[in-house]
Amino acid sequence: MTDVGLAGEVVENGQNGSVVSVGDREAFLQACIALWQDPSRRAQLGRAAQDTARQLSSRAKEEYLMRYRESFECCR
Repeated sequence: MTDVGLAGEVVENGQNGSVVSVGDREAFLQACIALWQDPSRRAQLGRAAQDTARQLSSRAKEEYLMRYRESFECCR
């Protein structure tokens, strides 16, 4: 994902996902290729992402969803 919004609060680069700078297409492509080429790493990050999602409090989930919705509304 790109480093915007709540990315840094939920996704930690290399821990439970991959985060690249906004607009850095090459970094995004390389992160995708790296995951495609390494199924065990992909599975590891997937499990860690699921654990992170499970640990979010109800309030954190509501806050995240609210900001996610706002990000779409601002662009209309």
